[in-house]
Amino acid sequence: MLFVFSCQKNEITKEEISCDGGNFCFNLNGSNLTLPLARWRFITPNQIRIEWQEISGTKYQQVVVDVYGSSTGIFAVQAFGSAQTGSKFQYFTTDSLVSKTIRGTKGSIEITVFDSEIISGKFSMQAQDILSGENYTISEGRFQGVPKQ
Repeated sequence: MLFVFSCQKNEITKEEISCDGGNFCFNLNGSNLTLPLARWRFITPNQIRIEWQEISGTKYQQVVVDVYGSSTGIFAVQAFGSAQTGSKFQYFTTDSLVSKTIRGTKGSIEITVFDSEIISGKFSMQAQDILSGENYTISEGRFQGVPKQ
């Protein structure tokens, strides 16, 4: 008697979500943001910074992610001004009349690929606008094949 079993994967997992049109993306309170051309660099031998910025007329946006480590792993999100451990996240946006500085307060940033040329990973966290006190949920965060600056 011969039994043959087959498994077929039909669902797309969050691991397979891509940043369509960019290399850094996340969901901010239900709104998807995709950022083209993020880059990374060493700030110190033990601090990696991933950053992106865009200026268009009166609108300016910037994302800064700092990870205190130089290898793959999971790094807890720490508040700015705290000890230089774990990781930090900031999204700044201004459009002539409205400015927001949204900083991660609790969550994690995971580096899944790290070599001398590229970095990839994922993140999710709770965040707060330090100007208004408004709370945010950042989910489905990804950075994929981000090149070194």
